[in-house]
Amino acid sequence: MSSRLNILIHASPVLLVECKAPYVKLSDSVIDQVIRYNMVLKVPYIMITNGERTFLCRLDKATGRYGFINYIPKYSELTA
Repeated sequence: MSSRLNILIHASPVLLVECKAPYVKLSDSVIDQVIRYNMVLKVPYIMITNGERTFLCRLDKATGRYGFINYIPKYSELTA
């Protein structure tokens, strides 16, 4: 007997998080990696961390560019 999915309701993702090991430097290539992932997903916020350093970015939909932010947005901001 095979199984199959009948219905899937999926909420829009709001935050993409890339976790690296503590010894991995958060370089431009790591940031580029996450941006490449997000070219498909188009999630408004991305976070990159190695447990010692953390960067958060917000995607500006009008320009398609990312800007660094220095706070974790409230859920209501993430879903607006």
